[in-house]
Parts: sequence; C-alpha cells; structure tokens
Amino acid sequence: MECAACRKRRHDRNRVLRERGEQEQNLKQPPFDVALSLYAYNIPRYYTIMLRAKDFARVHQRRLRWCVARDVPLHRDDRDLPVDQLDAKRQRWLLMHDQDTAHLASSLPLVPGLPVRLTETVDRGKFLFRGRRGKIYGWAPHPEETSEDVDGILLLDRLPQTVYVEFPGATWVVDDLPPGVHPVPPASRTWVVNKHTKVKARRTGFFLVPDFASTAHMIQGQSLDAASADVVNDNMLEQATEELHVTAYVMLSRAKFLHQLWVMQPFGRQLFARGPPLGPNLLLQKLRGEITPEDAMAKFDEAGEDGKPKKKADPMTLLFSCTACRLGGRRDHEKPPVAFGAYCQADIATHIVAKGAWARCLACQEVAETCRLKARRLSLAEADGITTKAPTRDASNTVQCATCKLDRPKTFFMQSVLAHKARAESRGTTLQCNVCRGVRHCEGCSGWRQLKVFRPGQLRCKACQPLCCANCGQFKAPAMYTEQDRKHYFSHGLKVSCQACKDEGHTARAGQHRGAAGLTTRQCKGCLELCAESSFRNEKGVLQEVCMQCEMITCNACEDSKNRFAFTATNVRNHFSYKRLVVCKECEEKGCSSADPRYYWCMGPCQQPFGHSLFDKAQLQAHRKDNRRLCCKTCDREEKQREKQLKQRIRNSKEVCKCAKQVYATRMHKEVCFLHQRPQNYMWMDKLKASNGGREDSDWLLERMRRGK
Repeated sequence: MECAACRKRRHDRNRVLRERGEQEQNLKQPPFDVALSLYAYNIPRYYTIMLRAKDFARVHQRRLRWCVARDVPLHRDDRDLPVDQLDAKRQRWLLMHDQDTAHLASSLPLVPGLPVRLTETVDRGKFLFRGRRGKIYGWAPHPEETSEDVDGILLLDRLPQTVYVEFPGATWVVDDLPPGVHPVPPASRTWVVNKHTKVKARRTGFFLVPDFASTAHMIQGQSLDAASADVVNDNMLEQATEELHVTAYVMLSRAKFLHQLWVMQPFGRQLFARGPPLGPNLLLQKLRGEITPEDAMAKFDEAGEDGKPKKKADPMTLLFSCTACRLGGRRDHEKPPVAFGAYCQADIATHIVAKGAWARCLACQEVAETCRLKARRLSLAEADGITTKAPTRDASNTVQCATCKLDRPKTFFMQSVLAHKARAESRGTTLQCNVCRGVRHCEGCSGWRQLKVFRPGQLRCKACQPLCCANCGQFKAPAMYTEQDRKHYFSHGLKVSCQACKDEGHTARAGQHRGAAGLTTRQCKGCLELCAESSFRNEKGVLQEVCMQCEMITCNACEDSKNRFAFTATNVRNHFSYKRLVVCKECEEKGCSSADPRYYWCMGPCQQPFGHSLFDKAQLQAHRKDNRRLCCKTCDREEKQREKQLKQRIRNSKEVCKCAKQVYATRMHKEVCFLHQRPQNYMWMDKLKASNGGREDSDWLLERMRRGK
C-alpha cells in the first residue's frame, strides 16, 4: 500500500526524461529553455549546442545566419592538392569540435540574443576570461559579404569584421558601445590536424560557442539554475569506472534544487555503488594514521590492475534477482532478462530496472495476477490504468505446474510428461511446464522452441518467420533463400534477395525495397542507390553522403584518395571499423605499411623513394637517428658486388711496394711508406684508371672506403 503523499513524493523524485512524457512541455518553459545540457565528452556537447542554436532561432522567430571558420593548410602536400580534394578536407575539418581546433569553433550561429560563451580569454582587465557567459548583441558584416539562403538559413561566405557580445552585470564601456558590450574580433591560431603525422593548419574564427551545453570538466565548481545531465556513456548496465562515477557526481550536483534537474536517460545503480573515490579515501586514511604510505601505494597498484578495461558483457547474459522467488526461499531467484519478459536490451530498463526492488519474473507475475483475480481486485495492468481482458481457461483441460504453481493448459507441457503423469504422481516427481523449462511457443509451427531461435519482439521462430526480399519487396518463406542469406538477414540485418530474383540476375545491393524489411534507408550520392544506414560510415555522429562501397579512402603513404579496390580487404576493414592508418596496394609494393607509411629516398644509384621494408633495419635506424647515408636493399647489394669485383681485380695485381707489401694491403704498410702517408694516391688506383672506364671505378671505390662502408 502507498498513500497519496508518498506517491506524489516518488513521482517528484523521478527526474528521468521519457520519450513522449509530460516533461516535453516542461522543457520548453523557463528555466529549462536555456538550461545547459551536461555531457561527459565533447562530441555530444558540440552537436547539442549547434542543434539548440537552430531551435533558439526558430522559437524566437529570428533569422539564423551561419559563419564558417577559414582553414589554411600549412603542409606542402595539402597545398598542392586539387581544389576539390582540398575543399573535401576542409569540410572534414569543419566537423571537429572547438577543443580539437585551438578553441576556434568551426561554425558560429549569429542570432541576436543568442547565449554564447567565451572559449578563450579576450580581455583580462575587464575579467573576460575563458568560460564567461554573455549573449550576442550584434555584429559588423564584412563589406564584401554575400549570403546564400538554404532552407531559410543564411550562409555567409565571409566572416564578420567583429561580433558584439553583451555581458550581463558589466558596467564598463568600450568606445561608443552600450555598457557591458565588448567587441570580439576574429582570431587566427595554428592547430594540429593529425596528432600522428603532426600536420597543422591555420584557422581564423571566433572564440565563441553557443552556451547550451557543457562537459563535466568545464562545469566544475559552478551552480546552475537548471540543467539536464547525461551520465550514461554506452548503456545503463555498463561497467562503473571511477571516471564515470566522478563525472556523474559533478553533473548531478550542479543544479541548486532537485526539481531543476532532468536526467536524459536512466542509469544503472552500480554507478553509485562503488563506494568512495579511491584517491580521497586513501588520503583521509593516511592522514588519520590508519594506513602507511606503503599500504596506500599497494592499494593504488591493486586498484590499477582491477581498473583495466574489460570486455563488455552482453546485458542479455546478466542475471537479475526476482523478489518473489527470493522471499519465497528459492535458490534460483537470479534469472536472465527473458524470464522477466525483456527480450532485448531496451526492455531491461522498463521490465526490470524500473520496477526497482519489486522486480518479478513472468511466472511470479502470473501467480500475483491469479491471486488478485481470486480476491476480486484489479489486475496489475488495470491498476496502472491499462485495461486488459483477463484470460479464461477451462479447468478440466489444465495441469498444475509444480514449479510456478499455476494451472496451465496441457499444450504447455511436453507430451511425454503428460503420458507419464500418473507414474510421476505415484513416484512423487513433479510436472514442469514449458515456460519454466525456458522455451517459447511459436505461432508459425505451433511448437515450443528455445528462446535463442526467436528475434526480439517476434512471435515466430527464425525457421518460420518470413524474410523480405530487397528486389521484389515480398515477404517469402525462409526456404526461398539460401542459408547464407538467412544468416545475413537475421544475424547482421543485411538486405537479401530471394532465389527467384537471383535467377533473373538481380542483386540485393541494388534492391529498391530495402525499407520494407523495417530498416532505415537513404540514397547514396555515389551509386544513386537506396542503401541501409548501416552501409554508411558514421563520422562523429554524422553519416557520410556516400556508402562504404563508393566512399574514397585516403592512402596515408601517397595521400591520394582511391576507391576500396585499390586496398586490400584487411586495410579496408581496418579503415572503416577501427579507423587505422592504411596504405594502398601500390604503396605496399614499394615497401610501405600501415605501421610506417612514410617514404624514404634511396641515396644509391636508383635515387628513388621506397617504404621502410625495402631498406635494411640497421641502416634505417641510423638514418633516422644521425641522418646517415641510406640505400635500398637492391642498391646496397649491387654496391657490395661491385666493390667485391674491384677488390678482386686489385688482388690479382702483382705490384709490390718498397716495404715489400702488396699494393692492395693498404692497412699493413709502415708509417714511412708512401702508400701509408698519402692513401689518396694508392698505386693500385692507377691500375684501375689504366683500364677501360677505370677512373670512375677508382673514384667510386676510394669514396666508398673513405665513408667506411
């Protein structure tokens, strides 16, 4: 039982937003209309401020203008690119947030009255430091500015000369401007485009961003009138780390009162069940004299081993406790999510976590429903405002299950169990229904199947569920598809074609009925075909305009954009799945690899650039360290062979020095010897010079010996 006061208190404490709940109107009213959205990372923060800036202009019925930062590449190879390739690179640079681009935002929305925040210190004398909040008062357009109207939004081709920002509470005056209004001119900074290759670019923009979102790191120490926080990184059942624990605490403690805070999505209770933070807790224990410094270091090392990232567990494999079974003394009270009616990850929040300490499995829920019906009370669904018709069963055609203690129809039991019912009762053994055995009834074949052969939310098993053909758009039986197509359809959600369409020469990729399978599609601007959204690469939350089959891949060695057929299958997978450095097949033949895609110039006869694998490792390491002479393996082998042949010609000479040593034994001559005093005039050099083309051979051999090989 729960009184009205406790019910109201529990309702007020529920601060988790729902998709279409009563909070939707509350979010459009002050103070939530301009409240900050708090995140743990910068990427969702940056996209939130851009979307809310557009919504601000729409709500206040003001014209929105976008000014875009200007990027100038500083690398020589980037400057030599064609105009279209350079523009494509600049477009990718504009997708980065301000923390990656030296605090200069890629795009700045210009709307009078728009809340903004400084990303860098502008004037220390007027206390205009980083993070100071204000609102746009106006701006001075460029004299040569032209704009383009795109869906009611103006795109400016030039940056304004200055943006005037009004800071509330300021009394100082700048020139003829009103009190508290300060000009913010454009600024230029150099930022690192690629941290691996150290490629840089020069950006010109404004140290301003819309003040609609922030990260937990930026908002520390501040109190807000209202806020909405997202404390979940992956899912509500993710592993609770100390970083997530601290950031969640910072975000949830920024609002002054509970009714001024909204949580964007439900989070798991394990997030705040880790105990106190390790560092402050050990410090207090050390100051109180409870532990020694050696004990503190040992605990830190132990926590570091435990804090290593672990493999993410599938939430559907976790076990949850059924309260009714636990209170009833059953040992198997911990059950998988399917026992509670949650057949997918999204159902865990509503079917298990939302019930709190009163989460019950389906069998216990049926027991409770039976008890309520016998007591002539409303069912649980009717008590919550959902009217459902109670099922009617024939008592003469039912059998009581010994596990869940429910009277179920005979179809819920195996035929072999019912055939030996009398023998089981005489021996004192129990009868168990199929629900307690962990199987499910299929509406297609009318049989009982294991839960793993059902898709989430489907009433038919995979062997009975019809598949949608991407070409003809008809739902056909699984027998009309190959075994590989069925695996692609059920396991990976790929589009498939039936055998009849394949016989006519159609392919699944060119199908026009992909949306009929219940998957979202979009048109690729490369092949102009409808493809599933899963075939488009997601770059920082934005889907690319061309599918992965048509998207050009940039080789990190030659820096040319090529199609996927110019790369190996491993490199294509590493590029799209893991965002690693890749090199094309042509560069791989020249010795480059993903580990080191750079080219090195050979100083031998060929004078050609090659990759690291075509050079000797010792020579390459010496070249990197001391800039020594570097030759490829082919040139090095040819030079050694040439040196061997020339020395053999010298050894065959019968010339003898005055010190009775052969002329080719240069290191064995005495100090008074002519050959020892002036080694550049070796007598055996004359023998080489006398031969055909011997002067070039003698000079080459002398230079090689001077270098010490």
